[in-house]
Amino acid sequence: MWDDYETKRRDKPYLWILFFLLLLGLSSIFIWRPGTGLRPVQEDPGVADKPVVTVIDEATHGRPLFSADGVTGVWVAHAQADRIVVRFLSAFGDELWAETVPVADALIASNGRYLVVGEVGQPKFYVYHARQKLVGAISAPGGLQAVSISQTGAVVAAFTVPAVDPLALRTEVALYSALGQQMWRHNLTEALPIAIRQSADGDTVAVLSLSFLQDLGGSLAVFSRHGERMFSQHLPGRPGLLALSDDGERIAVTVGNSIHVYSRQGDLILRHDAGGAVESIGSLGQTPNLVFTMLRKSLLNLRPQHHVVVLGDKGQILSEHRSSQPIVALGTRTGGSDIFIGTATSATLTTYSGEPRWSLSHVWQGEYRVSTLDGANYLVIQHDGQVVQVRGD
Repeated sequence: MWDDYETKRRDKPYLWILFFLLLLGLSSIFIWRPGTGLRPVQEDPGVADKPVVTVIDEATHGRPLFSADGVTGVWVAHAQADRIVVRFLSAFGDELWAETVPVADALIASNGRYLVVGEVGQPKFYVYHARQKLVGAISAPGGLQAVSISQTGAVVAAFTVPAVDPLALRTEVALYSALGQQMWRHNLTEALPIAIRQSADGDTVAVLSLSFLQDLGGSLAVFSRHGERMFSQHLPGRPGLLALSDDGERIAVTVGNSIHVYSRQGDLILRHDAGGAVESIGSLGQTPNLVFTMLRKSLLNLRPQHHVVVLGDKGQILSEHRSSQPIVALGTRTGGSDIFIGTATSATLTTYSGEPRWSLSHVWQGEYRVSTLDGANYLVIQHDGQVVQVRGD
């Protein structure tokens, strides 16, 4: 009888293995669940009290398309049917002026006191100043594909122009002064521009394009303010997003799920495999650090996880915030190191190193926008255009 018992025990060792794996799986839920990287403020005695939330403007202005700091105030653009409403707000959210632009499918960019608005496929774009309002309406010789503006109001526009061969793709890029004077103009061979960025002083102009010369891939072209081509780089894959540091010394592009960072001279500084779909990318003010958002699925339950990642100058991960909810708002301040991370139900302010400053629950709806001038007062533009002030320490 005992011999038969021992034989049965030797035949079923997998029961203990299954039991051990079950315990390991249950414990990993608490270790790896999304959002555990940051604790709520009220549970951390070392973090300041929750910020004060105040509704500044209860009027509805339309769906917010754009929000950015403008040195002395905040730029906001709203979509209303077949037009765009451009507004300039004070640092506390009060409207200083507003104008309507006859634009439907909008291209919008700002830099300091200047903002440019155009429409995809149309030749005209509009330049605004924080105090002087509309500076000028400028016409390009083709349909706009991308625009950018510097702190001096110089606009770089990429556009398609009519070609003799209907199957040929002819695109160009040109620099205009704030008053509409064309400074230089170049042809982009068999490329369709999808993004343009300028440094604050306009010394560096980066153009990211889809390239059709080889297998479908991308190209990155960098020019000086005088139109001199600094370098041109073929990207082995479909390009997505483009970011440029304030000083123009670093250019970051996404190719598939990876991020490539180049110097102004064209040297590849680093390549980072994000491990998921990169949804947004930007620089943190004057620092060489990059911040990007990413979507990927959990290995445990295959549910989507949303990440906010800060990369250091050597490609090291300085911090990573995980959330089970989509990141609908991400705000950084020029010259600052804090990051505003907003979901549909909560908002968190954290340093680039991952230290939380405050966190709060809210009832803001939709994909709201957020901007700040001083890092203490944050203006949240809700889905209908209402303005909410969030004041921290």
